Amino acid sequence: MGDPTPTFVITNFEEGGDDCLGIWRKMVNCGTVRSQHCDICERERQFNLILEYQYWGIYWIFNFITEKHYLLLCNICSRGQKLDSKEVETHLEDNPIPFMRRYGCLTLIGIIAVFWILSVIVRC
Repeated sequence: MGDPTPTFVITNFEEGGDDCLGIWRKMVNCGTVRSQHCDICERERQFNLILEYQYWGIYWIFNFITEKHYLLLCNICSRGQKLDSKEVETHLEDNPIPFMRRYGCLTLIGIIAVFWILSVIVRC
């Protein structure tokens, strides 16, 4: 039989919502990783490393990641397997998620803290 690892299929994927507040999903193709046998295509195929993540945000600026996982998908049939995120990230040179998507919410907290400190200083 085959590998017991679950198979993922990516068919039609869109980034969500035009609202100023909400949850969005995004996929990033991190490039071709290796060539291996695809059980669906029954041939040797190139496989891409795909990062799929979900983030919550306000005005697309103040965001934070709520979910992420890496997939190894066949270039032809778009099927493959889920990978361990911690292991994959040790091999990546850069984090594919933009800075403001990772730390945008902390930026908002920092801005609020600066205004609060300034208001305390001005009152004194």
